[in-house]
Amino acid sequence: MAKHIFYLFHLIISATTISLVALDAWMGRTGLLTRYTRENGFFEIASSILLFCAGLYLLYVSRKLLPAGLRLAVRVLAVLFIVGALEEISWGQHLLGFETGDFFANNRQQETNLHNFLPPWLFGLMVNLGFYVIFVYIPICAHLFEEHLANTRQSLLEVLTPLLPSVHLLLVFCFGFALQKYFILETLSDTAALVIALVLVGIVVLRKPKALLVLHLLFILAATGFFMLSNSAFSYENVQYEIRELIFIYAMIYWVLRSLHTWQTSTHPQPLISKSDVV
Repeated sequence: MAKHIFYLFHLIISATTISLVALDAWMGRTGLLTRYTRENGFFEIASSILLFCAGLYLLYVSRKLLPAGLRLAVRVLAVLFIVGALEEISWGQHLLGFETGDFFANNRQQETNLHNFLPPWLFGLMVNLGFYVIFVYIPICAHLFEEHLANTRQSLLEVLTPLLPSVHLLLVFCFGFALQKYFILETLSDTAALVIALVLVGIVVLRKPKALLVLHLLFILAATGFFMLSNSAFSYENVQYEIRELIFIYAMIYWVLRSLHTWQTSTHPQPLISKSDVV
C-alpha cells in the first residue's frame, strides 16, 4: 500500500513539474516556474512538512526498535529530519514574521538558518555529491555487479539488499537530478553525472528487462530530453532546485522507512516494530 501511495504521489509531482515547465518554456507563460518555486512557496513548504512529519514518525517508532544502536541511529536521523524541516523554512521566520538576529544577519540571505552560512556552490556540491553517491551510483554498482556480490564469501549482497534502493527508486532520484540548468559551465559536472547514471541504469534495466522498469526508464529519458529542450525555463540560482529538493526528500524518506521495515522483517523473525507501525 505504501509503495503505491509513494509512486502515485511521485507521478503527481512529476506531471505537475512537466506541466509547469511546458507552460513556462513553450506556451508563453514565462516566469511561471519561478513563481511556483519562490521562497516559502508550495514546494518548499511541502518539503518542510514531509521532513518534519517523517522526523516525528521516526521518533515514535524508535521506541520499539532493537538493538539499542539501531534505536539511537534512528533517533539521530529523526532529529536531523526535524532540524532540516525547520532550516528549510528558516525556523518559521517568514511565516511568523520575526526579524533576523545579529548572529544570522551575516549569512548569505540574512535569514534565520545555518545552511546559508555556506557558499552556495559548496552547499550544492555537498547535497548533490551525497545524493548521487548514496542513492544513484552505489545502487547502480550493486545492481551491475549483483552476481559477483552474491558469490562473495560473506554474501555482501545479503547485507546490502535491505538498504539498497530499488531501480525504480533510483530512477526517481534521476528525475530529480534532471531538473537543472543545462548547457552552462557551472552545471557541467551535474549534467555529466546524470548522463553517465542514465547510461548505467539503462544497462541494468536492459540486462533483465521488465515492462514496468523499461517504461519507467523511457519516461525518465524522455523527461530529461524535454527538460534540456526547455532549458530557458530553468535558472542556475534557484527555480527548479526547490522541486528537486522536494523529490529528493520524499524519495529519501520512503527509502528510510522501507529500509527499516525490510531490514527488520528479513533479518529478525521477531518484529522490531509492531505491525501497526509498519509503513
